[in-house]
Amino acid sequence: MTPLVKYHRKIRNRGKVALQYILFFLLIAIGIGGFVMLKNLRKEPEKQVKKNLGPLVQVEVVKKDNLQMIVNGFGTVQAKTKVQLIPQVSGEVIEIHLNLVDGGFFKKDEPLIKIDPRDFELALEQSQADLAKAQVKLDKEQAEADVAKAEWQQLNPGVPPTSSLVLREPQIREAETELQAAKAKLEIAKLNLERTVVTLPYDGRVISKTVDVGQYVNAGQAIAEIYGTEVVEIPVPLEDENLAFFDIPNEENPDVETKAIVTTNYAGKLQQWTGKVVRTQAQIDQMSRMVHTIIQVENPFKTKRGQTPLIPGMFVDVSIQGNQHDDIIIIPNFAIHNGNQVWVAKENKLKIKQVEILRQTQKRAYITAGLENKDYLITSSIDTVTDGMKIRVSLPENLEPTKIDTVQMSSAQETNKE
Repeated sequence: MTPLVKYHRKIRNRGKVALQYILFFLLIAIGIGGFVMLKNLRKEPEKQVKKNLGPLVQVEVVKKDNLQMIVNGFGTVQAKTKVQLIPQVSGEVIEIHLNLVDGGFFKKDEPLIKIDPRDFELALEQSQADLAKAQVKLDKEQAEADVAKAEWQQLNPGVPPTSSLVLREPQIREAETELQAAKAKLEIAKLNLERTVVTLPYDGRVISKTVDVGQYVNAGQAIAEIYGTEVVEIPVPLEDENLAFFDIPNEENPDVETKAIVTTNYAGKLQQWTGKVVRTQAQIDQMSRMVHTIIQVENPFKTKRGQTPLIPGMFVDVSIQGNQHDDIIIIPNFAIHNGNQVWVAKENKLKIKQVEILRQTQKRAYITAGLENKDYLITSSIDTVTDGMKIRVSLPENLEPTKIDTVQMSSAQETNKE
């Protein structure tokens, strides 16, 4: 290839590169111009002010009602009557009750043990003989006194005796005294013979026994531990403020009867008994500052088929049926603020109300004044609250829209749209 041809080709290549650069910068310039033109043609968007609708809250429609106060507690069942079986005479045990075993039942006045009565039968016969002897002595002294009186009147007609010895009065008094002593010894002998058979005046159950046939027992020796099955008691520790909600029998109102329902889960079943409040213990517990209220349940072992007896030692729940109160509003306890305030929704605003509280438990508060029937109680938690602040209301699922005022309903509709 000649130098001239090479030169022309080189000039041609340089022209192409220059043209490419020119086209590149031209395209950039066109893009920048178009962007500036579009920017100048764009309109500014209209500014919209967002409405302050307030926080969304849950409400509960309150209702006045007449109700009976229920005071709940718990306690351990105890036997009202618990004794040790102790014979009053000594001797060999010749017979015991078939059910005188741990857990055995017996009826009142049934012989629990029998002590060999032979010594006591002989003592009774001896006492009867001594009584007869004393009676003979008294009859003899009285007869001798009659003879002495007749002799005195024959020797001293119309003159009274100068001494009581003349008519044997001291001897007669001595004989009468001996007769009385003999009668007393006879009664003691009869009583001791009766005491060879040991009984109790109520139905009971055996906790434990330490005696058997052939054993010699001494008077005053405990041979068994027993409790009565006719009545059991349940001491229920309560705070003293709860005592205002039910009646307790006292000297002024001894006939007051407050019902109590006793329940427990035993043997895989929910068991229930009916009892009553009978008294409070004599002093307040010094450690817990609780007042122990005594619940009494009669015939705890007379149960329906399939029901377990109310056995001492059971841990039970107790619901005391208290006094009747009218026009009470029950609200969740967490809806109380600052001791005695509640929040109410009205016309999309929060209202703070002061209320009078009759009673507070862990879950509920009982209101007597400050709330009206069908008020909308706010149950939501709000960080900062002011009286009259705007709110949005979320209706309860069980509240029909027609049951709430139109302002609140529209507020709820807005909430649903969002």
